[in-house]
Amino acid sequence: MYGSFISFFSVLERLGGVQLPLSAGPDHAATARAIVDHGADTLFGMPSYLWQLLHAEADVLRAYGGLRKVFYGGEHFTEEQQRALKDTFGIEVVRSITYGSTDLGPLGYQCTESSGGVHHLHADLHTMEILDLAEDRPVGPGETGRLVFTTHARRGQQLGRYVIGDLGREVPGRCPCGRHAPRFELRGRTGDVMRVATYFFNHRRFLELAEERGGHRGELQVRLDSTDARERLTVRVERTATTDPEQLREVFLAGYPELRSAVAERLLDLVVEAVGSASLDRSANRGKLLAVVDARG
Repeated sequence: MYGSFISFFSVLERLGGVQLPLSAGPDHAATARAIVDHGADTLFGMPSYLWQLLHAEADVLRAYGGLRKVFYGGEHFTEEQQRALKDTFGIEVVRSITYGSTDLGPLGYQCTESSGGVHHLHADLHTMEILDLAEDRPVGPGETGRLVFTTHARRGQQLGRYVIGDLGREVPGRCPCGRHAPRFELRGRTGDVMRVATYFFNHRRFLELAEERGGHRGELQVRLDSTDARERLTVRVERTATTDPEQLREVFLAGYPELRSAVAERLLDLVVEAVGSASLDRSANRGKLLAVVDARG
C-alpha cells in the first residue's frame, strides 16, 4: 500500500503488534502459506489484491479458518464483497483502516458504525468541500461531486482547496456512534466518470446495479472502444458460478436511464462479458483494478 504500508508498519511497531510485512506479489500460494504458518488473523491491504489472494487460495484459507479481520485502504470493498468475505471465510470485521493521501496526510476514519466508503472527516485537520463535476460550485445535498480539501495543520507549504481526484457525497445526520465530525461517502475517482455517446456514465453506478439488482459478487470493469459505426461500452464482470451476462445487461438497461437512451438512440453498443479475474486490466506498478479502461484512442 505504498505510504500506507510505511505508516501502519510504524503504527503496529509502536503498538507492539506482531506483523508479517508481505508484499502484494503474484505468488498467492506463498502468501497463504505464510499466513497459515504464522497464525495470522488480520490482513491489511488493498481490496483488489486481497480479493485476488483470498479467492486464489480459497481452499487453503478456508481450511485454516483463522482469519478474523480485514482492514483495507486505497479502495474499498462493496457491501456484497464484504458479505462474501464473511460468508466464505468467516471474517468478522471488514473495515477501512484510513482514508488519506501522501500530500494531505490522514483525511478520514471509520467508526464502528461506518462501512464501505463512509468515513468521518478529520475535522480538526481539514476543511472539506464537495464541488460539481464541471463547475467550481457546491453540489446539492446528497449529490456526488469532487472532494476538495484545505488542510490547517501541514507545515512547510499551504495546501488550500486541494483537488484530490476522488468523488464523494455528504452523509447527512448525526452518526449513531455519537461523534460530531461530518461524514462523507467515497464514490470513486474522477476518472471513473466517463463521457460516452454524449452522456456521462459512472463506474460506481454500474457496480451498484450489478450488486443490488443482479446479485453480482466480484470485481467489475468498464472498457470503452470505438467502432466504425458507434462507440462500444463493455462491462467486464468477474466470472462466478452464477454469472449471467445477458441478465446483467438487462439490469443495466433497466436501471440506468441514460444508458438505455444511448442504446435506443443507436449512439452506443452495450456489451457485458464474464471473464476470469486475471483477465481484468490492472495498474502495472500496484496491481490495482482499473475501473475504467478507455481504448478509444
